[in-house]
Amino acid sequence: HWNTPPSNSSNAGIMSSEDAQSEREGRVLRLADHSFVLSLNNELVSSAEKESSLQTLEQLAKDMRNTPYMERAKSFGGNGISDADVTAAAKAVDEELKKCDENIADAKENLGEEEVRQESLKKAELLAEAGRYTEAIAVFKEIDEMSKTTTGQKIDIALQVLRIAFATDDFELMLSTLDQAKAYGEKGGDWERRNRIKVYEAVKCIRVRQFEQAAKLLLDAVATFTATELFDYQTFVLYVVVTSMITLERSTLKKRIVESPEILQVLHTMPSLQGALMSLHNCVYSTYFQSVVGVYDMLMKDRFFAPHAQYFLRQARIIAYRQYLLSYRSVKVETMAQAFGVGSEYLDKELSDLVFCGRIACKIDAVNGVIEAERADCINQLYQDTIKQGDRLLHRVQKLSRVITM
Repeated sequence: HWNTPPSNSSNAGIMSSEDAQSEREGRVLRLADHSFVLSLNNELVSSAEKESSLQTLEQLAKDMRNTPYMERAKSFGGNGISDADVTAAAKAVDEELKKCDENIADAKENLGEEEVRQESLKKAELLAEAGRYTEAIAVFKEIDEMSKTTTGQKIDIALQVLRIAFATDDFELMLSTLDQAKAYGEKGGDWERRNRIKVYEAVKCIRVRQFEQAAKLLLDAVATFTATELFDYQTFVLYVVVTSMITLERSTLKKRIVESPEILQVLHTMPSLQGALMSLHNCVYSTYFQSVVGVYDMLMKDRFFAPHAQYFLRQARIIAYRQYLLSYRSVKVETMAQAFGVGSEYLDKELSDLVFCGRIACKIDAVNGVIEAERADCINQLYQDTIKQGDRLLHRVQKLSRVITM
C-alpha cells in the first residue's frame, strides 16, 4: 500500500549509485516511519500493512545494527530478532568504532586533515546508523568545524543532522540545523543542494503547521525534486497538493496544481486526493466531502502530517464553504446542504460555529432557513484595522508618558 513506508530491504532491478546513496541516507527516517505505522490503531492500518512494516523494521534495524530499533521491533511483537542479535549488533558496532578511532588517530599523525575528515565522517555515519544519535551529532559538529570542510560538505552534514532531527522529532535541533543549512546555502551552496534545503525547510513548516510557507517551498521544488532520502515523489505530491488546497487561491491552485504535468502524472495513483482536488476545482461539492475524508485517512498514516490531519479536515471544509457562498447573495440552508450531501441540521450547526469563530463571512436566518453571504469590504476593513492600530499605539504612548513623568 502506498501509505506504508517503502521497504528498503530489497529492490527489484539494478539501482543507480545515486538511488542507492539516497536509500541509505533515508534509512534512519524509514525506521521512524515504520515504527509510527506500527503504533497506529487497527482502524487506520490493516494487519497486513502492520505485518509488512514489522518485517521491514526488523530487517532494517538488523542491517543497520540499530539496537534501539531492534528492541522496538521486539516490543511490537516481532520474533525475527533475539536478545543475542541485539548483543551481537552492539558488540560489532563497538568494534568498528574502535577501528574508526584508530584510523582517525593514524590520519592525524601521518596524513592530512582531509583524511581525518573522511575517517571522522565514517564514524559519524556509523553512529547515526546504529541509533547513537547524540554521539553522531557531536562528530558531525567536529567535521563541520574543520578548516578543510567545504561549504557543500557542510550542507551535506547539516542535512544528515536534520534527518536525525526529523527521525527523533528533536524540534530544537531541527530549527538550529536548518538555519545553519540555509546560511551555508546562501554562502555558496550549489543549485541541487539549495533545492534540497527547500524541501527540508518545507518539512519543518509542515511540522509547525506553517502550511502556506510549506506550499510555497514545495511548489518551487516540483520540477526539481531530488530529496528522495526524505520520501518518494508520490508522498511529495501528497504534501504539495494538501498544503496548496488549503492555502492557495482557486486561480493559483489551477495554474500551479491542477494544470501541472508533474503533479498529474502521479495524482491518479491517489484516488482520494485526486477526487478532493478536482471536486474542489470543478465545484462538485457532492463528492468533495467523501474524498476529503479519504485524504484525512491518508494523512493520519503519515508521520509528519498526522498531528495536523484534523486541522486539514476543518480547513478543507471551510475552503469549500467559502467557495460555494461566493456564487450567492443568499441561499437556502437546505439547498446548500443538498449540494454538499449533508443534512440541513449538520450544516446549520457547523456554519453557525464557523461564523461565531470568524472563519465564514455570512449571516444565518434560522427562522426562514436562509444563509446570506457577506462580501468583504477591503477598504472598510483596512480603515477599521488602521483605527485599531492607531488606538493601540496611542495607548502605548500614554502609558510611556506616565512612566516618564513618574
